[in-house]
Amino acid sequence: MRRLIFAAAALLTTGAGAAAQTADDGAAQRQSETEALWDAQAGQAAAPAGAAPTRNAPPAGPSPDVSPASSAGAPSGMGALAAYLPQTGGAGAWRYRNAGATFALSNQTDPNSIEYVYVGALDGQDRRVAATVALEGGAPQGFAGLLLGFDGARKAYHVFSISPNGGVSIFKRDEGGFRPTIQSTTDAVRAGPNVLEVREQGDSVTFLVNGTEIAELASAGLGSGDVGIAAGGLVDALYTNFSVAPAQ
Repeated sequence: MRRLIFAAAALLTTGAGAAAQTADDGAAQRQSETEALWDAQAGQAAAPAGAAPTRNAPPAGPSPDVSPASSAGAPSGMGALAAYLPQTGGAGAWRYRNAGATFALSNQTDPNSIEYVYVGALDGQDRRVAATVALEGGAPQGFAGLLLGFDGARKAYHVFSISPNGGVSIFKRDEGGFRPTIQSTTDAVRAGPNVLEVREQGDSVTFLVNGTEIAELASAGLGSGDVGIAAGGLVDALYTNFSVAPAQ
């Protein structure tokens, strides 16, 4: 496996462009993108379609503190992602607070920005991927959760997330852009920390919040590829207890 770090920002268009990068052991990467995020309330994209993704170099220097909701009492640790998460600082619209056992993402300025970190772990077998996510404030369209099915060659992935208003969403990103597959509300989402989990079985994936099954989707490649964490829009999110394990 290889670790890829973008060493310089690069403007990309669909089907063209490349970013300078370096390789190392392991397999993880952090990316920021500007997307035409879906506005669920308005029923249309929140920004003009065709916004070009941007990829940022790792952050340097201090930035304003991030103070999401506390996850006291929740198991801690960032598992396979821990060695690759940025240190406390910021890049573009995003601010980070890396406390070792927890990792915070905050965006207060760009409602169309997505930040994610992914890792190649146990690919080729069915997995259970989980993380504890706590939200504090943010816009109703903001979201944070798990990244799954990441295919770097196709720029394709899914995001399973919760929102500050208690909503739960499954987004899909592919050549057709970024859009919701499922958006709903559920009593399974509670104030404070929530455990998000996906269970793979071939190309079928089951999505759970705090142990309650929310949905099951089947799509080619959905149950394979890199996995990680993701957040989008205006949101403060605190992650802990990220884990990747063989599905049982």
